[in-house]
Amino acid sequence: MSDRTEDDEQPWDEARWLKFMKEGEVRAARYGELLETFMDDPDCHNKVAREMGWDVPDEIADGIDELKLALPEADDDFCPDDEPPFDAEALMEEALAEIEEGKFKDEDEDGPLEERDLELQQIPAYAAAWACGMEVDTLLDPWMKQQTDEEIDDRIPEAWINIHIACAKISGGHAMGYEDDVICGNIVCNRFALEAVEKCIERLTELRDDRVVPADKVDAVLPQVRQVRDEIESRIEELRQRVWW
Repeated sequence: MSDRTEDDEQPWDEARWLKFMKEGEVRAARYGELLETFMDDPDCHNKVAREMGWDVPDEIADGIDELKLALPEADDDFCPDDEPPFDAEALMEEALAEIEEGKFKDEDEDGPLEERDLELQQIPAYAAAWACGMEVDTLLDPWMKQQTDEEIDDRIPEAWINIHIACAKISGGHAMGYEDDVICGNIVCNRFALEAVEKCIERLTELRDDRVVPADKVDAVLPQVRQVRDEIESRIEELRQRVWW
């Protein structure tokens, strides 16, 4: 007989999704560290898999096949049925197939946008973040591409990457969907996007106040970044209205 309670039958709330995603980030960081450590080892993939605790058959321990099959398991004390409320392996298979087929084109390429890109551009928060990202690119480009031996201020790439993280997280939430079993995961993705925009605002403000980047140039961009923050906050509230439990 299952030990699950009535509450376990309900879709995951934001707290559970947040914990799951944070743990996923830790695993991803660990994977990156191990890959860097063993990258020159002929048995790299097997060693990384063993360190990660993945059960990978020797005959498929090479290349992308390993990544398709070697999926980390959820913690026993976190997920009552030992599985997230979606088919992780199926999602990875689908994403890999789309990448291999070249479905995700650079948005600067000539030709019509892909259907998924058109959907994203209909989301005000994403459209604002994408446009703002271009403005931040223009603002920080002279420092990001400098050819001198002078070290770049760490806050410059932090400001740059975080506005693009916001785009990626909004896109990730949209890709998860809007059904009951994933809506709160979608919300958490947008919360990550909001955190990234807040970091971008903080770094740009510091760069302006410390006269690293000209104040007039930063002040011309900051209102747009704040608009992105407002749009994401509105999106989060809109998505939360769909949660009935």
